[in-house]
Amino acid sequence: MSQGKATLEGIVRKLGALAQQGEPVAILWDMDGTLVDTRPRMLASVHTYGRTDVELTDVSPSWQETAHRLGLDPDRFRAVWQRVFWAYESFDADIENEEVAALARLAESLGIQTVIVTGRIEELRPVTARQLDRLGLKPTRVFLKSEMGDCTPSVKAEVITQLAQEGLTMGAFVTDSPEEIAAVTPEVLSHARDLECIFVELEGLSPQLREGVHRLTVPFRNGPRMAAKPPELAVGAGSLAFGFEAEYEIERADALLRLYDPLPEAGLSVGEWHGLTATERAEWVYGRFPEPHSEEFDLPLRRNEMSPLLDFLPSGLFVDSDGNIEVVSQPTADLSLLWSQIEKLEHAVGAPLLQVTLSAPGESLWEDPRALDGYLTFYHFLDILERMQIGARQYSENPNRDVLLPFLHSWLGPMTAGKHRFMRQYLEANCRGERLDKKWVRLVDRAFSSFKYITGSAYRPALAGKDRVAIEIRDAHRNKALLAQRVSRHAVSLMSGLEPYKAFAGTWAF
Repeated sequence: MSQGKATLEGIVRKLGALAQQGEPVAILWDMDGTLVDTRPRMLASVHTYGRTDVELTDVSPSWQETAHRLGLDPDRFRAVWQRVFWAYESFDADIENEEVAALARLAESLGIQTVIVTGRIEELRPVTARQLDRLGLKPTRVFLKSEMGDCTPSVKAEVITQLAQEGLTMGAFVTDSPEEIAAVTPEVLSHARDLECIFVELEGLSPQLREGVHRLTVPFRNGPRMAAKPPELAVGAGSLAFGFEAEYEIERADALLRLYDPLPEAGLSVGEWHGLTATERAEWVYGRFPEPHSEEFDLPLRRNEMSPLLDFLPSGLFVDSDGNIEVVSQPTADLSLLWSQIEKLEHAVGAPLLQVTLSAPGESLWEDPRALDGYLTFYHFLDILERMQIGARQYSENPNRDVLLPFLHSWLGPMTAGKHRFMRQYLEANCRGERLDKKWVRLVDRAFSSFKYITGSAYRPALAGKDRVAIEIRDAHRNKALLAQRVSRHAVSLMSGLEPYKAFAGTWAF
């Protein structure tokens, strides 16, 4: 029995006893990926796209991950997915997630209210009611979004707060979305103190798909450390902060470019800019490349007011050293806001290559350099082992695939002994308040032998300021589930303290 299932069964027993005493109690259930398996709808989308060779076990509930795994053009597939996946007739193909639905029916039989909180929009209420009837569930309330552009994690967090303020005791929120769980912040939990977040995981979903088996897990809970500082994720006397970088290949960045207007030095008017075709706009960007192109450069563009929901976008755009257009967010202590911004960006302009930077107050971490060294080294070990596991799965599926490429990359590879030595020199100096000025940071950014250039979690001196320790979490690409998992475990490690990692100090990762 999984930890999540045992936890949820315990919650059902506890709430059932309260319900028998007449107390209003409830469990909140997501629909897609939780009570029902939506992969048949995703498979129909893939077949409509033209890949009729694909089977159910080859797709995931996430359109981004499905597109990435199958090598589909993300923009073209997203358009097909929006048309097919959300069509009324497609919902009849959904499969009951038996373990989850059975627990929901058991809860109802004990007098526990079923509350549905789904990312489906209001116009899908009839088809949702039809599915719930087929599942044998009679919810007391069903919450849907008013429109597709609304951010699902934040909407669900607002529902939890609303129900708590109405006096409803909620024992669990059951969902397949790490982003939705991340949105249940300590501030939300300060209203719903009995709430547990239960994660419904499709085993093998990330980074490679295997046979679809749903299981219940508990990624994290409301504990006394988090409750003591409700608005923030506390580390020492300060808090964690988060920011993301989103990269778009120029040929796939047109929706993003249209959110910006040209500056006078761009050489064309606003009307001329928006009159260009997507190909012409891409050619204009390529025409701005310096020769030779080896460093990032700014584009003469400024954000317009065409999409108020995207007011978090930077005022300007730049092209990075790899030739991709990059969006860099402002740091925030609100992890749910980070996922909300990423989701809004994806809805508006398509799925980017993503990485997240997490930072913590340096004062509490630099006091014990060995613990910080051990923490970084532990995650370098873990990153390599995860990459090896991914490679093994890829090879078992396709022996002709070059699964060693991440290890043989000329400069962007695993954390080697040489890079470790380089990092420890900086780590020791940074703990003394040294090597944090511009020239030293530039050396880290520019040297190919630098500890910055690894496929995993990289230490980044002064990236979030001289008084903070920053970790750049990369190598998830368009896989948000994998990225969320890595962000969560780093956050938990930093909040829990680094003392247990001392045993890894002074060792080499590769």
